[in-house]
Amino acid sequence: GAVFAHSIKLQVLKLSATADTDVLTGALNRRQFDAYASRHLADFHRSQRPSALALIDIDNFKAINDSLGHAVGDRVLSELTLLIQKRIRKTDAVFRIGGDEFVLILVGISAESAKGVVENIRELLLSSDDIHLSALRFSAGICGVENNSTIDTWLDRADRALYQAKADDGNAICLAHQGPP
Repeated sequence: GAVFAHSIKLQVLKLSATADTDVLTGALNRRQFDAYASRHLADFHRSQRPSALALIDIDNFKAINDSLGHAVGDRVLSELTLLIQKRIRKTDAVFRIGGDEFVLILVGISAESAKGVVENIRELLLSSDDIHLSALRFSAGICGVENNSTIDTWLDRADRALYQAKADDGNAICLAHQGPP
């Protein structure tokens, strides 16, 4: 009986982890993003402790899949996730919220400091021994949490900054403007 109960408990934990993470990359999923962002917004409203959100989108990812195949594209997404996870702190988190779109929540730092973290991720890619990773380019939109922030406005501000980065020929990092969306 005890062995069976222990086995069931392990299965429940495994299913729970699967429900919280993206199967391909191991990044947290959109459902976890909403929960994590909600906690950090509440923390900001309570203590004014800053957090920054970085929305990262791989430039021309479709070309990778089209020219090198989906297996290479999948490996690139997984390796990028590992690289990000190694660079960020344990208090931070990476989420895959779309095909080639990731969100980072960086706790206790400003948008300007978060830009430095994202630039460092770009440098790590460039210095990678993996030919596909070293050729990878991405754009990012970054914003800090503000007094009127909700999950949607926080993400929307980062998304508008990302579109600005993409409009400037990609491979760029843009900070969102402060103030209402």
